[in-house]
Amino acid sequence: MKTFAFISLAAVASIIVAPAAVAAPPLKFATVAPDGSTWMKIMRGIDADWRKKAPGAAIKFYPGGVMGDEKDVLKKMRFGQIHGAGFTGRGLGAIFSDVRVLDLPGILPSDADADKVTETFFDRFAKGFESKGFILLGFTEVGPVHIFSKKPIKTVADIRGAKVWVWEGDPLAAEMFKAFGVTPVPLPITDVITSLETGLIDTVYASALGAVALQWHTRVKYMSAASLARATGAVLVTKSYFDKLSAAERESLRAIARPALRALTAASRKENTKAMAAIQKAGVAMTP
Repeated sequence: MKTFAFISLAAVASIIVAPAAVAAPPLKFATVAPDGSTWMKIMRGIDADWRKKAPGAAIKFYPGGVMGDEKDVLKKMRFGQIHGAGFTGRGLGAIFSDVRVLDLPGILPSDADADKVTETFFDRFAKGFESKGFILLGFTEVGPVHIFSKKPIKTVADIRGAKVWVWEGDPLAAEMFKAFGVTPVPLPITDVITSLETGLIDTVYASALGAVALQWHTRVKYMSAASLARATGAVLVTKSYFDKLSAAERESLRAIARPALRALTAASRKENTKAMAAIQKAGVAMTP
């Protein structure tokens, strides 16, 4: 009986002193978006709301491209150094290539088209990303893509004579320019502004908002009035990190992120319109 009592007390003691479940570390999140931008304001809002809904949960941000290009960030995510990131179609396609259908030239001519397609096929894309080890928290839009150049580009012949940048590792953009008969110069996005200054390239492509945020519009003189395509973006988290979260943390992060990223898309569309005006005010001429 004494032995039984001792074992029982020992069992009770072990329950009392058993360590609490270890909380997941902060979600390390990287983006090329500069701090203070609308993108980062929305992401910090997601962080604040997540902290309220799931005490102990938190996001640690690495904005402004400090973690490198999307290729670098993706590599760090696969090694567990980074847990989440905002990607453009280039990075998304490197994980799950089917998603690049959203970036095909002319495929989504209107905002309503883009919204309908991303909502209708969200679960399909989410399953595709999960099969590759990533969780899709939501889509967001980069915006209509325009050509920015030092010389006016009005025809296919004009662009064939230009030194066109293409994002290194982006097969879709490379094929598009190949169809124009252009041999582009592949570079990381972080090397673009320096390459415009040195003359290595004289033509780039971006959304109006992206060109302003990255200050590319200060190194060019012309912008195409027509857009080439609609660039898609999304926020992903590694499945390995996501699985470490509690069920409540996972559920609350999903519930907070998706509508917030829809709001970011709406805000980005308004800011792209303002960016177009700012670009023209800065002296960049629109070419038909």
